Amino acid sequence: MREFMTAGLRTIALTLGCAFGAACATGAPAPMAAGLPTPPSPHVGSPAAPTPRQLAVAESMLHYCAQTDPRAAVALRLQLDRYAGRISRTTLERLRTTDEYRRSYASVESFTQIVDPRNATRVCAEAVQTMQEAPSHAP
Repeated sequence: MREFMTAGLRTIALTLGCAFGAACATGAPAPMAAGLPTPPSPHVGSPAAPTPRQLAVAESMLHYCAQTDPRAAVALRLQLDRYAGRISRTTLERLRTTDEYRRSYASVESFTQIVDPRNATRVCAEAVQTMQEAPSHAP
């Protein structure tokens, strides 16, 4: 179980890093969702727009942390708002209506449902740290 949790945290961290400019900026491959390869999605709207998968992981982690670690949720919300504020509302809505977004959101939800409540703060802390370490998407 510990190996599964570590792998799940790593996948979430890589995806969040990609969403906020870390791993993907180096050309590193995106992690796989639910064990299935996900082809890279073209950016929708502005060049700084995340893929549907990246947005889904960030938003689902925010939803999870809001219930389990409110302090981390505040930090995640600030990071997500700062980043999403550079993306049009239309683009965000388009991203959220894709199958890739729905599958990715559900994948993170499945992972977080099996996280032991004692480890919730660790999961949220990893998400916050990843988003804070990633370089800004300056326009």
